[in-house]
Amino acid sequence: MSSLRNAVKRKTHKERSQLSHRKHLGLLEKKKDYKLRADDFHRKERRLRALHQRADFRNPEEFYFKMVNTKTKDGIHVVEKEHVDEEVKKLIRSQNIGYLRMRDEIETSKIRKLRERLHFLGELGGNVEDSAPPPPNTHTVFLSDGEDDDDDDDDEDEDGNAGKTKAPVNKASRAIANFDKAKFFDTTEAFADRAYNRPRTEQLQQGQLLVSGDKDALKAAAKARRKAYAELEARLNRQDKLRRAMAHMEMHKKLSGKGRRMKISDGGVGAPAVYKWKAERKR
Repeated sequence: MSSLRNAVKRKTHKERSQLSHRKHLGLLEKKKDYKLRADDFHRKERRLRALHQRADFRNPEEFYFKMVNTKTKDGIHVVEKEHVDEEVKKLIRSQNIGYLRMRDEIETSKIRKLRERLHFLGELGGNVEDSAPPPPNTHTVFLSDGEDDDDDDDDEDEDGNAGKTKAPVNKASRAIANFDKAKFFDTTEAFADRAYNRPRTEQLQQGQLLVSGDKDALKAAAKARRKAYAELEARLNRQDKLRRAMAHMEMHKKLSGKGRRMKISDGGVGAPAVYKWKAERKR
């Protein structure tokens, strides 16, 4: 029977709204609103009662060691800063500089490894969608002048005239004409024109490399390349911030030392100011 009673549609009871002539007083307060307001009022009342009780039973001769460095100024509780010796400050700054140097070395090592690895995440066929265009890099190759090939230039000609040389030959043009890119870079003709991602013949024989026909593999490689370059950019920014912080701390350390100095100019964006110390004779 209970299931049938729940199946029958019941009358929807609507909440009473504010009367029209009392709308200027705002929304009509319901019991749940009054309950929240009353609980908040009683909570504050209990807290004030507890504070009054603590003030009534307070010992006027009560003392804590923290009272030495605290006081009330114009009704505001003020905590005096603890005095630190100048030698202790210098030691703390030197430790901070040492930590920043260590972090800078770690970032430099990771950036170097990333750059070495990113040479193999370059152009992968050129047909990948949303792939960035390759950078306009240049690779200069120094060729030999071909002196070994021209040893017989001073030999006798067909008529037996010794000592007479042949017509001068443009050695540079001949070296450029005989230059084989695939043989020089130890790769195939298909990979010879690439600026990076240029595997050697041994790597082609041992491992499987990406080909331009596999679009899924190319997209995954392009995604890995973008992620790696984003990480490299983030690490370069972090290294720049570390080195600027080190420059500021080094300058602060020098300014805390002895010697007359004069300010030359303000620092640039994020850089410390430039000072010039007076030259002093060392005993």
